[in-house]
Amino acid sequence: MGKYILRRILYAIPIAFGVSVVCFSLVYIAPGDPLQTVMPADATAETIAIVKHAYGFDKPLPLQFAIWLGRVLTGDFGMSIATRRPVILEVSEALANTALLAMFAVPVAFFVGYTMRRRGLLCGALDRSRRDRGRSRWREPAQLLARYRACHLVRGRIHAAAGHRDGTKRFHEL
Repeated sequence: MGKYILRRILYAIPIAFGVSVVCFSLVYIAPGDPLQTVMPADATAETIAIVKHAYGFDKPLPLQFAIWLGRVLTGDFGMSIATRRPVILEVSEALANTALLAMFAVPVAFFVGYTMRRRGLLCGALDRSRRDRGRSRWREPAQLLARYRACHLVRGRIHAAAGHRDGTKRFHEL
């Protein structure tokens, strides 16, 4: 069990690194300069240079990534460029809303799942009864096709056993 857990942790490291590279790259994949949305349209070149230096956008990308990854691993998510609030507060507000949504969604999902399970058990217990046929009227197309092919195969064997080579006689004519 210990080997399994260690192996899973070792598998998670490259995945986490890949996700962090993608998250960091999203800032640069978006069209335009990341600071363009924050800076006023009439900002001078000197002001833009000061802001780029303050946020570290003047450094090479690998160094920016290393600094960003170091801060994220220590729990310092920095300040939001758009709202100028700590990012951890923005994320915690979103998590609170997610928890509230989950608090109401989980009981609904449990109720629906439990109801569907009971319906399936009832249909299984009442196999081929009138009530079961009424509940399972709408079948999947693949299931209907398989049932049709099975019936056609059985009819062909009955025709062959009755001596019909080409199977032209209908089943009700036998």
